[in-house]
Amino acid sequence: MSATAFHWVDPEIGYSKAASVLKAAGSLALFWNKHPTPYTGVFNDVQSVYREVVPEWGEPSSRTIDEWVTEQTGLIKDSGCFSEVTVRQYHWAVHYTTDEYLQLLDTYSDHGNLTTDRKHRLYQGIAHVINEKYGGIVERPYLSVLFTAQKSN
Repeated sequence: MSATAFHWVDPEIGYSKAASVLKAAGSLALFWNKHPTPYTGVFNDVQSVYREVVPEWGEPSSRTIDEWVTEQTGLIKDSGCFSEVTVRQYHWAVHYTTDEYLQLLDTYSDHGNLTTDRKHRLYQGIAHVINEKYGGIVERPYLSVLFTAQKSN
C-alpha cells in the first residue's frame, strides 16, 4: 500500500518492484488525496497571490481528475504486473482556520522549500484573502482516490 507517495517512484521500476514482493494472489493499493478541479472559491481567489509571488509555478493544471485517473489506471495496466484495476473515489472536506490552513501549506514540499521572504509574502497574501473574503475559515475539499489492482499471474 502507498498513501500519497507512489508518484515519487519511477513507474518503470515501481510497479514491477511492488509486484515482486506480493504473493501470487496479492493486490496493490494506491491512494491519493487530490484537490477537486476546477478550483472554486478561495482556491481560485488566491491564484493572483501565487502568480505574483511564485510566477514560475504557473497556473494550476487544467487536467481534470478523470484525466488523471485514466492516466494512473493506464500506468498500472501498462506495467503488465497487475490486472483488474478498480478505482474508488471519496469526497470529503475539512474546515481550517487561516493559521491551520497555512500550516497545511507548509507540509507541501514546494511551499516548504520557498525562501523565508517569499514564503512570508505568499502566506501573508493568502491569509489576507482568507480573512477578508472568507471570514478566516477555509473549507478545503478533498477527493481521495483509491486504486486497487490484482497481481497478474
